[in-house]
Amino acid sequence: MVALVAAYPAIASIFAGTATTATYATAAAGVIAAGSAVAQGVASKNASEAQAIGLEQQADQAARVAEEQGIQRRERLLNTLAGQNLLTGASGTAGGSVEALRLTDINEFEREQRRAEALSLTEQSVYSSRASGARSMGRQRLTGSLLNAGTSLAGIG
Repeated sequence: MVALVAAYPAIASIFAGTATTATYATAAAGVIAAGSAVAQGVASKNASEAQAIGLEQQADQAARVAEEQGIQRRERLLNTLAGQNLLTGASGTAGGSVEALRLTDINEFEREQRRAEALSLTEQSVYSSRASGARSMGRQRLTGSLLNAGTSLAGIG
């Protein structure tokens, strides 16, 4: 708005028919510069948005990979426990050592699961943070370009 007010004398002289060739050239250069700045800002914001979407997709992929790995860990635990049950049944023995082995396997699984979940959440957080930063940078670049456009238009007057 301020840029348009500042450019008003040149624009008014064009519409009043009192503009000189230099006024036309100055006005055209200012409008072209302003349009270029706006286009550059929009392109930069769009590129930042695309980058943010890509980073969010990487965060989603990291979550899916972590979930799949968790399923694989549970399957390994179940297979281990099933094997222990099979050996215990076949040998006809039961006792503290078998139970201790089961508890050790379960505790190891739980520790590994917590560690993997923490790492996955950290990775997802990094991607989400980078996506947020990319969006913020895009907005800042657009704002800067709009300010440049306003400056170009203000130079017309």
